[in-house]
Amino acid sequence: MNVHARPTPTVQQIIHGDPSPPPGVLTLQSNPQQDTADIPFARYTSQAFFDLEMEKMWRKVWQFACREEHVPEVGDYTVYDIGRHSIVIVRAEDG
Repeated sequence: MNVHARPTPTVQQIIHGDPSPPPGVLTLQSNPQQDTADIPFARYTSQAFFDLEMEKMWRKVWQFACREEHVPEVGDYTVYDIGRHSIVIVRAEDG
């Protein structure tokens, strides 16, 4: 590692260095105080908590299902499983 290299700029530094003004939402910063209490073990083993996460969270947030090179050719596919859901990603003729 080169100890004399310049540090990598932050996302905020890049946004503010752009000659075009960014949308306001991109300039917001938020780092709320985080709770430092231990997470109860039941969060990892509770069926009720799992069901609640599936209902309230996982169907409503972006998921990383695969990379483009995982399905390089037309007809290639991969399956992404999240909880009880399976999603098939298929490379179609239109890319």
